[in-house]
Amino acid sequence: MAQIRCSSLAAPFPSETLYSWLSRIGMLSHGGSDSGFLSEFIGYSGEQLTSIFPSYLGTLAQYSGINSRFLLTQHTILPYYRPFIRTKIYSEITNALLNREKSEAYSKFSLLANRIPEQKLLFYCPQCIGNDLECLGVSFWHKEHQLPWVDVCYIHETKLVGSVKPRKVFVLPPQQVNVGKACSSYPSAESILLAQESARLLNLNRTELDPSRHTDTYIKGLAANELATTSGQIKQAAWFDSLDNYWQEALPKEFYSALFSHQAIRSFPVNLIYQPEAQHHPLKHLLVIIHLFGSFEKFMSSYSSLEDQSIDCESPQTLHERVSREQINKLLNKLNEGESLRQAAKAAEVSVGFAKSTALQHGFEIRRREQFLFSFERKQILDWLKEGRKTQDIAKLMQCSVGAVEQILTQFPVVKKLRNKLRFYQKRYKHRQSITVYLTTHTKASRGKIQNDVKASYYWCYKHDKSWLYKTLPEAIPRADRYKGQ
Repeated sequence: MAQIRCSSLAAPFPSETLYSWLSRIGMLSHGGSDSGFLSEFIGYSGEQLTSIFPSYLGTLAQYSGINSRFLLTQHTILPYYRPFIRTKIYSEITNALLNREKSEAYSKFSLLANRIPEQKLLFYCPQCIGNDLECLGVSFWHKEHQLPWVDVCYIHETKLVGSVKPRKVFVLPPQQVNVGKACSSYPSAESILLAQESARLLNLNRTELDPSRHTDTYIKGLAANELATTSGQIKQAAWFDSLDNYWQEALPKEFYSALFSHQAIRSFPVNLIYQPEAQHHPLKHLLVIIHLFGSFEKFMSSYSSLEDQSIDCESPQTLHERVSREQINKLLNKLNEGESLRQAAKAAEVSVGFAKSTALQHGFEIRRREQFLFSFERKQILDWLKEGRKTQDIAKLMQCSVGAVEQILTQFPVVKKLRNKLRFYQKRYKHRQSITVYLTTHTKASRGKIQNDVKASYYWCYKHDKSWLYKTLPEAIPRADRYKGQ
């Protein structure tokens, strides 16, 4: 048990985590076991003490007389998530945590769905320990040092030192300055920036950013970095590679591997654009923001200056080049005047299908026939379309027509592009696997034999993935030696 000097336990220190405060209370308030104290103080000895959202918040608030909401916002990392979560959901999560419903918070934050592994260590900065001991007489766990996958002190710009994260016992950082603990390696400029911007996001306590607007800001940043066209078409492969190269040496290996593993189908970072309403982890946003803008402050400057008219990735006119802007405007005017869909389509000289798609894109309510898809069903269909499922399979699952599914697809041109990319990556994975498996069992096969035996995969890769194909194939036999022995 750490030897700590007496200090006030009536309130936590600024930036101290609730676990750190509870540990100080426990270490100086009992002479028995930690579990005995927890049973008496909290009423339960099996609590996961180092959880990022502890359920013993109410007990500490009652013990100290400090408002529980204040403790939640000032001594946990909850505000870190606030800018990228809907205000309603954030309010629900706050209430759940105040009512000790920790699992509800994890579910609404989609922490598991984001597939970002949980860190197994608590971190401290040796220089911060020295300052804490000098000013307060005790060192403690700082909340800024426990932010997801931050391994650098945002103040001193030095590597943090990790300590095994306890679950059910009290542990504090070293209570004496130990220069030997200082990490000998120097952090990269990118990892320092990530630590500083993460701390900024935590202490900013900013309300929700508009998803569609910050998505347009990303597209604006991509265009400025030549990773998107001026019309908003994203160069997905180039963006992934650029982001990968930027963070490769800066992120902890476990986190980097989880986020940038070369899967057959890549979802990050393009899902931040194509699924803005989804609950993405703030760390994913920060990686993109720093890469494109350099800092959260510059991102917010671009976000604030963005014109109300967002960048349109693909307008109906680009999808139907035969339809002029005058026809579209006439169609919308007729719909505004209250004419039926068929009457408006006839007046604008466009098809009813195009008229329906355009009307839905502009928020007009369409009167439907008996085959009606409720909003939650349409949302489910859209999610499956984003996953790349076949329209025929979706129609069977939803017990509706293929035309109804395709009608939803026409309303989201960006999803159509995403599905094309997904199909490409699936085909690429399939053909790469076919050649790779063949080479493992035919180690001495020549290029000609490979071409004959796995012809379909060979020619697909030759046409669409030539760089990978030539890196994978064995060395070509010199032309002069090809016909020897025949």
